[in-house]
Amino acid sequence: MSVYEVTDDGQGVCAACQQDPPLWQQARAAFVYNDMARRLIFPLKYSDRPGHAAFLATFMEEAARELFQPGVVVIPVPLHIKKLRKRRYNQAGLLAFHLAKKQHANVLFDGLYRRQNTRSLAHLPVSERKEELHNMFGVKPCYHARLKGKHVVLVDDILTTGATAEACSRALLDIGCSKVDIIVAARACAGHTVLT
Repeated sequence: MSVYEVTDDGQGVCAACQQDPPLWQQARAAFVYNDMARRLIFPLKYSDRPGHAAFLATFMEEAARELFQPGVVVIPVPLHIKKLRKRRYNQAGLLAFHLAKKQHANVLFDGLYRRQNTRSLAHLPVSERKEELHNMFGVKPCYHARLKGKHVVLVDDILTTGATAEACSRALLDIGCSKVDIIVAARACAGHTVLT
C-alpha cells in the first residue's frame, strides 16, 4: 500500500486544485480512493464497524506525521446531530481520536458543528456541494479564543471535491486559526485528473 499525498508544492496536486488553490495549506491521505479504500472505509462509515478507525488511523498517521507540529489541534469534520444519533458515532471523530492519541496531540471533538443537516452530497457536482455547504459549519464560540493563532489539523474519512474541507477551513480561519491542514483516509479528485 502506498501513501498518497497532496501538498501545496505542486507534487501530487490535482489539476483543479492547481487552478483554484484551496484554503487549507496541505492535505495528506493514506490511500487513493478506490475499491480497496472503499472496503476499508465504508464498513466504518455505514456498517457500524468502529474498529476500522484504529487500523485506518495507522496509515493516516504514516501519511501525515510531519503535520503534527507542537501545539497542533486536531478537529474532526462534524456530523449533524440527527445523523450522529442515527449512526451512533462520528467516523471522523474516531479517526481523529486515534490520530491524536498516536501523536499525543490535543483534539477538540466538538470544535466544529454543522448548522443544519444537509442532503447527501455523494452524487452532487462540485458547484452544488459548495452551495449546499456555504456557511454550514461554525466554530463553537467557547473555542474561539483557544483556537486563535492555532494550527489545526482537520480530519475526515474521504476527500473528494474538497467542498466540505473548504467550508470547515473557512470557519476555522475566520475565527483566527493560523492555518489548516487536512488528513483523510482516502483522497479522490472526483471529475478531475489526479497528477502523481
